[in-house]
Amino acid sequence: IDQYIMNGGKTMWFLDGVAMDMDSLKGNAPFSMAVPLDLNLTDLLFKYGVRVNYDLVMDFQADQIPIIVGYQGNVPQQQLLPWFYHPIIIPKNKQSIVKNLDGIKSAFVSTLDTVKAINIKKSPLLFSSPYSKIVRAPHRVSLSILEKEPNIEQFNAGEKPIAYLLEGEFQSAFQNRIAPNNESLKPKLTSPSNKMIVFGDGDIIKNHVSSSGNAFPLGYNQFSKSQFNGNKQLIVNALNYLMDNENLINIRAKEVNLRLLNKSEIKNNRLKWQLINTLLPLAIITLLIVIFGLVRKRQYR
Repeated sequence: IDQYIMNGGKTMWFLDGVAMDMDSLKGNAPFSMAVPLDLNLTDLLFKYGVRVNYDLVMDFQADQIPIIVGYQGNVPQQQLLPWFYHPIIIPKNKQSIVKNLDGIKSAFVSTLDTVKAINIKKSPLLFSSPYSKIVRAPHRVSLSILEKEPNIEQFNAGEKPIAYLLEGEFQSAFQNRIAPNNESLKPKLTSPSNKMIVFGDGDIIKNHVSSSGNAFPLGYNQFSKSQFNGNKQLIVNALNYLMDNENLINIRAKEVNLRLLNKSEIKNNRLKWQLINTLLPLAIITLLIVIFGLVRKRQYR
């Protein structure tokens, strides 16, 4: 991977800092432990200027999951409740990759930190909401937290970065290491001007599959039937940016400024404008019909 990047290869990284998924909470398990996930990429990414933390983002702005809240006879009664470990990311950044995107569905997200890297520009792309909370791994994850009314005052960590764009000339992770004697195997130690994007969540790009084997669309919640289009838009924009096709991004992100009505004028002269907008078009059409009729009469005299 390192030498692919050193030779100009573009990369997107979707990385989980913690090992945890919803399957661990199925059945009678009262809780599951979210533990640090070592992907053996820490040194590599550190050299490029970013670090995936061993933590989880809990966010008040969250997706919903079904929870059994009672029984009617032997039939369980389910209710959709916000699951704080599944943040819905609302991009506010004006960077072209995320500009004007819809909500982005995520799950068990980790925060990112930047570290010093020579000649590398680091641009944050995605953040948690202002009402977030960070928990360090190992961490006990339990559905029982939904039994209590959440205290928003505990979600006071603010906006935390969960995706970064890195641009510049990257230094190889093999710098200052003994090179092989074979000249053809010697690594390249500096890349040309290059780009990469690092996400603190592997689920952003993952679509779910039903028990029958049918794949759901990317960003779809099969329980609430909600579709978050931001996931697909994000991936397409990121690919376009890495491949230097920013014009396509700008077309999709184009803003249309609506000309808002003057509220004071509407309030004071409501009847006047209603009559103008209703009667004036009819009067113009009637006038055109009369003129057209007169012209026809003159032609056939």
